[in-house]
Amino acid sequence: MSGFVDSQQGANRDERWPDLEFASYENEEMLTEVQRLVSADLSEPYSVYLYRYFILTWPNLCICAFLLDPETRERKEMIACIVCKAEKEPPHDDILQGYIAMLAVNEAHRKRGLGVELVRRGITECVKMGCAAVFLEAEKSNKGALALYEKMGFSREERYGKYYLNGSDAFRLRLWIEANMPPTDEEETGGDCLVEGIDGLAVEA
Repeated sequence: MSGFVDSQQGANRDERWPDLEFASYENEEMLTEVQRLVSADLSEPYSVYLYRYFILTWPNLCICAFLLDPETRERKEMIACIVCKAEKEPPHDDILQGYIAMLAVNEAHRKRGLGVELVRRGITECVKMGCAAVFLEAEKSNKGALALYEKMGFSREERYGKYYLNGSDAFRLRLWIEANMPPTDEEETGGDCLVEGIDGLAVEA
């Protein structure tokens, strides 16, 4: 059974997260909230044009988590978000690839697996779009983030010196989605199939 949630575009509620509602991008107000969260959580400053590029081009790949009022069940504040894109990228420009650009969780709501949940949902959307890989960059000193992604199956591909404005190095990490990889010559001629399917990506909570 897949470890990734089959999330639906738009708002949805999950019994595993009774106090939250997850929603993909809906309106300008959400963009403002994403900016607020990311700006408080990440050291790298982003312009509003970059936010608009990612979110308006791939609205289904901007997934946000909202606290729910326990009485009215209405949304309160946005407490976490992930922003991704999906396009062909060199050096693997023959396949569609997902990219995790931003991941932020309000400090008061960490240590409950919300970051992992958003990454799962982002990857699931990328898989549904046909991505054969998902990649990202993480700060070398951010051992928590590196451990999280590696636990989910990402592997380090390359190290970039002084990648961030603060002078820190970064690692590029990539997760291959075997179910969406183009067939090899051996597979097309009836050889052993290497495709594992999404179950091969299962991650324990």
